[in-house]
Amino acid sequence: MRICSVRRSCFSCWAWGPPARSEPLALFRNHSVSLLLGSMAIGAASFGTGRAQMEQFLLTPLYGVLCLFLLDMGLQAGRQMGALRSNGRGLMLFGCTMPLLDGATALLASALT
Repeated sequence: MRICSVRRSCFSCWAWGPPARSEPLALFRNHSVSLLLGSMAIGAASFGTGRAQMEQFLLTPLYGVLCLFLLDMGLQAGRQMGALRSNGRGLMLFGCTMPLLDGATALLASALT
């Protein structure tokens, strides 16, 4: 992401526009969301026959791509370890309490249904 050096209210430098849009269909202008929804529609339209044809292209390399993705995420987390010194306690508190709160919320929601 590039930061505009002309003025702070200039959103022309941002690829996706201003951060808060009031347009109801602004989500679908994002190219990643459009690609994801389009691929889901094609997959739903092709049913089981398309899966057999695309299995070698999509499902076989999945584990290799997943491994590279997790490696990249680990490298990014390692680069940001310096921020842990300044925000360490807050991050540790958040990391320990948020999974417990989310789990309790999921158990409550499952008990209600």
